[in-house]
Order: sequence, then C-alpha cells, then structure tokens
Amino acid sequence: MSTKEADDFLNRVNLISQSVSALKDGTMSIEEADKLAKKMVPKEEKERLAREQKLKEEMEQWKVGRPGKGEKEDYDWFCNFCFLEFKEGTLNDKKECVKCNQALIPQAARKRAIMDKVHLMAEEKHRREQRRARYKNWQANPN
Repeated sequence: MSTKEADDFLNRVNLISQSVSALKDGTMSIEEADKLAKKMVPKEEKERLAREQKLKEEMEQWKVGRPGKGEKEDYDWFCNFCFLEFKEGTLNDKKECVKCNQALIPQAARKRAIMDKVHLMAEEKHRREQRRARYKNWQANPN
C-alpha cells in the first residue's frame, strides 16, 4: 500500500469517526450521514452495484416478457398473441405466456414464419411490378 492510499484510508476513517460522533451528539442528521456514506463508496463499487442493478432489472423484464416482434436473436421463446419474447430460464415448465397463457413458439419457428412472410411480400411485389409493366406497355401501345 502506498503512502497516498494509506493517507486516503486514514482520512476516510477520521471522517467516519467524526460523523459517528456527530450522530451521537445530534449535530448531524441521518440524511446528511447517508449522503456522506454515499460519497465515500468507491467508484468501482458504484459501477459494480449499477451493473448488478441493471442485470436484475433485465432478468425481471425477461420474467414478464420483453416486448418485441421476434426479429432479434437474444430470446428463446415468443408469444404470437401479445408479441412478447422470453428467455429459457425465466419460464415455467408449461411454456406458456405469462400474460395471455397461450402456448409459446421457439425462436426457430418464429424466424421461419417471418421469413415466409418476407418471401410472400417479395412475390407480391414482383407480381405487382409485372402488372404495372403490362399496364404501362398496354398504355404505350394501344391497338
């Protein structure tokens, strides 16, 4: 431990002892002591706590289902009725949606359904372009 780290540590110890004495005497309120304690938490600890909180919130979101259309890759199950995505570890054994109690479909089936819709739309677009070209040809060359 370097002298700077030792001095920082001693300063924190002195600050804590002074705040405890002030709390005992009644010259410092509990809110002020809480603010002081939050200031003294190291930056790395704050970052770790923030990461843990974010991870916890994300897991809670997965338990109730994340809203989405099923186009992403980071889910395992999908509800076609209420458009919620779920991860494997957050579901019950029945593989039912927690919101509508309908059966969930796996990600691969959802991807196939999306790709089928894309192919249908591409075919429709191609047929529409063919009809448009026939009409323009007919318009240009009336008999």
